[in-house]
Amino acid sequence: MKEEENCYKPVFNHNHRQAFQDYINALGIKNLDYFAIGFQDPIHQKSFALMSNVDWQKTFKAQEFAPYDPIRKAAFGSSRRFFTFDQINCCDNLGKEIMRQRKKHGISQGLVIMDRHLGHNYMLTLATDYTRFDAFDFYMRHTESLMLILDDLKKIIQPEVKNYIIT
Repeated sequence: MKEEENCYKPVFNHNHRQAFQDYINALGIKNLDYFAIGFQDPIHQKSFALMSNVDWQKTFKAQEFAPYDPIRKAAFGSSRRFFTFDQINCCDNLGKEIMRQRKKHGISQGLVIMDRHLGHNYMLTLATDYTRFDAFDFYMRHTESLMLILDDLKKIIQPEVKNYIIT
């Protein structure tokens, strides 16, 4: 695999991170401990993300999980606009280990909402460690609000990825 392909870049810009944290703190959604907004270039398998759990984001980058991450692979590998963590097939030991590491960081149950465009995607991930969390039910009850959250968080990450958006 070429070095520039299948890469992942965490977003650590202080202003964008602060706006992101302020926004998700103001939401106050019960049972959700983790938020992430990502941008994907599916052609070159590149992605950028801003995650609410900074320790997990650092681990994800340091361990170079991106090419093997089942959630990221599911987002790149399908045309679905919504999926839950329990719908993901980890299929190999490394994928299972990444999901175990995610769980150690309090991210075990969740959902992903995709906003797909020609040449790029946005990916909103919402998760929790609450074992009785029903991601599908949560999505069905809050679809309209989740779409507004996705649109707002896209605006926060856009300055970081504007050079990669194909219009």
